[in-house]
Amino acid sequence: MSSFYLKLLFFIAVPLSTFSINIPINAQLSPDQLIEQLNEINDKANERNRLLEELEKEESPQKKDEQKKEAQNDHKNLKENNSEQKNLNLKEQLDSKPAKNYVAEESDGSLPTYVLISIAAMLSVGAFPIVKYGGRSFIWGEQSFIRKYINYFRDKYGKPQVPTGVAFRHNKSLEELSAIGEKLAKLDNDKFDNKEFLMFVRIKIALNKKDIEYQILNNSAQLLKAGIVTQKSFLRIEQTELRFRSYKQQKLYNFVVENLTENIDRQEFLDKVEEKVTEILPLLNTEEGKVALQCYIKEINLIAEHEFGLKLLRLFKQYKLADYSVLKAVSDIIDCLKGRDLRDSQELVGMVIENFEAFEKLAPIIEVPQASREPKTYASLIQYIGLMNRHKKSYYDFSKLLKLLEKWLVPYQLISIIRNEYTVDNYRLPKEFKQDIPGEYVFKKYEEYFEEKLEKKN
Repeated sequence: MSSFYLKLLFFIAVPLSTFSINIPINAQLSPDQLIEQLNEINDKANERNRLLEELEKEESPQKKDEQKKEAQNDHKNLKENNSEQKNLNLKEQLDSKPAKNYVAEESDGSLPTYVLISIAAMLSVGAFPIVKYGGRSFIWGEQSFIRKYINYFRDKYGKPQVPTGVAFRHNKSLEELSAIGEKLAKLDNDKFDNKEFLMFVRIKIALNKKDIEYQILNNSAQLLKAGIVTQKSFLRIEQTELRFRSYKQQKLYNFVVENLTENIDRQEFLDKVEEKVTEILPLLNTEEGKVALQCYIKEINLIAEHEFGLKLLRLFKQYKLADYSVLKAVSDIIDCLKGRDLRDSQELVGMVIENFEAFEKLAPIIEVPQASREPKTYASLIQYIGLMNRHKKSYYDFSKLLKLLEKWLVPYQLISIIRNEYTVDNYRLPKEFKQDIPGEYVFKKYEEYFEEKLEKKN
C-alpha cells in the first residue's frame, strides 16, 4: 500500500480512537466462560427452590414462610457475593497486569483501541477503490474541493495574483529564451576563457567603439598583414622591374603606377592593365621578355585579391620604396611569435628594437602616424597581428555567440522588467516566475564584452 493510503488510514483511525462508546462488557471473561458461570448460578438457585418446595409440604405455614424468606435471602446474597467476587478479580487482574501497547486503558466500558483500529482498517479497505479511481484527485487535485476552498480564501484575503496577460507574456518570453539558451550552451566554449583571446576581444570591442587609437592600429595592421601575405608577389614584381627594363616594359610599369589611384576600383584597374599588356606583348622581341611580362601581371592579380593589396602597392610606389625585402624582415619576426605569450609586451619591444630599421622604412607605407613611430607602437602592431593569426577562428565563433546573445537580450529584458515589477512580497507568483532564466549564465559570463550592445539597447 502506498504512503498515501497509509496516511488515509492514520487520519481515520486516530480520531476514532479518541471516542468512547459506552457498551457494557466484562473484559475479564470470555463469552463462553461467562455463560458457564451463569448456568452454575442458575442450577444452584433451582436446587434451592426444590428444597423449599419439599419443606413447604412438611412444615407449618409460618415456618415455611420463614424458611422461604431465608432461602430467598441466601439466594440474593449468593448473587451479590458472586458479583462482588468477579469485580474484585477483575480489579486485581487490571492492577497486576499492565496494559499492552496496542490496548488502551479501559474506562466506563469503552471499546478497546485495537477494536477501533480494526474498524478503521475495514473502512480504509472499503474506501480503497474510491480513492484509487478518483478519490485522490477529488480530495487533493487541482480541481478538488479542498483546493477550491483554499483558493477561495487565498483570493479573498491573500496577495493578488499576477495578471493573466502579464503571466502569459512572461511565459512566452521564457519559452523563447529556452530555445535560444540551448544554442548558446552549444556555442559557449572553454577557449573563450583564454586570456590571450580575451585581450584580442577587448581590442575588437575598442575598434567597434570607433576608438581613434585602435582604429589607427587596425589600419596599419591590415596594411602590414597584406604585405606579409603577398610579400612573395612584391619580391617578384621588384625583380621583374629591375631585370627587364626595355622601353616598352617600362611603359607598362608606369601605366600601372598612374592607375593606382586612392579610390581605385579593383576590377576596373585589372581590366585596364590587361588591355595594356595585350597591346605591348606583340611589340616585345624576346620570348623571355614576354614571359616575364605575363608573370608580372599574374603577381599584380594576386596582390589585388587581398583587400588592402592594391592600396599597399600604391603606397610602395608613392614613397618610392623599391626594397620590398623589409616585408620579409617583419614577416620573419611575426613567424617567431608562434608559441610565445603575446601578452608579454616587453619581449615584443625587444624584438622590434633588433629590427627597428625595417619598421622605420615601413612606417609611412603602413600609415603609422609620425608621432607614434616608436618601438612600443610597433610592438603593439605585431602583437595585434599575432593575435589575429592565432585567434581568428575563435573570434569568428565568439562573434556568432554575441549575435545570438543580442537576439536573446530582447525577451530577457522583458522578463527582467516583469519580475522586478511583480515581486513575491506583493504578489502570489506562478511557478514559472521562480524558474532560472535559460542562457543567463552565459550572458553574465560575457556581459563585459557585450557592453556596447547593451548601450545601444538602452
